[in-house]
Amino acid sequence: PEEAMALLDKTIAITRSTDATGGDDFAHRLTNTADVLNREGRHQEALVKLNEALAIVHRNHAEKTKIEGTIYLSLGDAYLGLGQADDALAVFQKAHRVMKKTMGSKSKEAALSIQSCGL
Repeated sequence: PEEAMALLDKTIAITRSTDATGGDDFAHRLTNTADVLNREGRHQEALVKLNEALAIVHRNHAEKTKIEGTIYLSLGDAYLGLGQADDALAVFQKAHRVMKKTMGSKSKEAALSIQSCGL
């Protein structure tokens, strides 16, 4: 996990140095990094990355996108890790609405997001 985190941090630093931080690719990198942080129990750090990723996605897309739903799922995991069940449930519900709209109500993504709502 430490090696993976170091590589993810390096790709984020390189992207920041080239000022290519406005696209969905960067939002994906931030989300992947946050997922590793969540697995390591570093939930507060994950929240920072995920909120930055969400801001990028909202800035780039007027319509809902799958990555937005993915970010909400990761945000929910971070809130759960911090013991904030109400906040987790709220973002898991957002994830479900987004996944249902973007991927379809019978998609595996929608099913995963509704499963997360059960906490």
